[in-house]
Amino acid sequence: MSSFKRSLPELQSRNSQSAKSADDEKKVLASLLKALKPFRAYRHTMPLQYVTAFLLVATDENQNVSEYAKRAGTSQSLMTRHLADLGAVNRYHEEGFGLVEGYDDIMDRRNRLIRLTAKGQRLVGQIFGSLTT
Repeated sequence: MSSFKRSLPELQSRNSQSAKSADDEKKVLASLLKALKPFRAYRHTMPLQYVTAFLLVATDENQNVSEYAKRAGTSQSLMTRHLADLGAVNRYHEEGFGLVEGYDDIMDRRNRLIRLTAKGQRLVGQIFGSLTT
């Protein structure tokens, strides 16, 4: 038997696995799109930086701006702007999204920690809800 005939079933098996893998990847991407849908309800053109900052806070609340900046790989001043825009009053002193809030660390008053507001917690619920439908 030629090596071509022997490798044909193996090639078909690989193609089948690749197709399954591609389908799995498409399902994951479709889920990601669903998860981002609630952000578009707040702003149709929600910047990815805001989504990233929000998700950093949602996955680990009660950290300071420096910690979130380090995790995002951005500067502290940039993260401060993003979190301000996600807060009650944005950096331009206009109404923000109201999704996060800063509060004083009771152990160190110089330190401001960030947490989700009730509105931010509802958004997390909407994200999970969109993933289950």
